[in-house]
Amino acid sequence: MNKALFLDRDGVINEVIFRNGKPASPRKIQEFKVKQNTIKIIDEYSKKYLIFVVSNQPDVKRGNMDIKELNKMNDFLLSKMNIKEIVNETEDNKDFKKPNPYMILELCKKYNIDKKQSFIVGDRWVDILAGKKSGVKTILLEKDYSNDETSLGRPPLNLSPDNIIKNLDQLREII
Repeated sequence: MNKALFLDRDGVINEVIFRNGKPASPRKIQEFKVKQNTIKIIDEYSKKYLIFVVSNQPDVKRGNMDIKELNKMNDFLLSKMNIKEIVNETEDNKDFKKPNPYMILELCKKYNIDKKQSFIVGDRWVDILAGKKSGVKTILLEKDYSNDETSLGRPPLNLSPDNIIKNLDQLREII
């Protein structure tokens, strides 16, 4: 069985954009900013883990982002990092987007992933809940907005990640 590191995209791999004071996804490739250190860290972990990006991208369905822009961002990530696969939920469908574990579970089946040896890193409560529901260990990359209300509501009161980090460098202390 394989070990996996599942990564949320916005806020973990790339910087979020703030619109009306709320964190949001970049909508154009020009807004898509990835730190060089992030590329280095992900490549380091790709030697021990299969790397997957699992990302809610509802702005496509909502008409706020062209799928071509999303594909440019995906192509950029695939060209710069050793990522096995990127899965984006673009239909804004609660049956498939996080906190539903669908994306993670499908990748686990497809790549024969050992969930007990795998992790998800996310910056929002929906990432942590998806990880919990799928059976992987959870790491919150804590931001000021991590537990804010999303389009899916507020986080469950009893939800807590397995680990909390302030930056990706701190992954080394956990895995």
